[in-house]
Amino acid sequence: MVTRTDIINYLIRKRGYHSYLEIGLDDPEQNFTKIQCEHKESVDPYELSSRYCTAWTEKDLNQFLQYLTYRMTSDEFFTHYPNKKVRYYLH
Repeated sequence: MVTRTDIINYLIRKRGYHSYLEIGLDDPEQNFTKIQCEHKESVDPYELSSRYCTAWTEKDLNQFLQYLTYRMTSDEFFTHYPNKKVRYYLH
């Protein structure tokens, strides 16, 4: 079965991309750590009080922070970094 990660890695190889931005990191072990690209960045607010993080513990948060480049919402990211270019968004 072809996964989202397989498709992303294929596009990176086929198109010769050198950077990858993941918006909504969630659990980095599911996708982010498996992406094969020279430069990887990620955006996620990672707040334990968020309705999206109800199953997370402080331990989870501390483990995931090592993979997080920008700890903010995607709206904040694109406001603060308007020159960042995004070619594809797969979710």
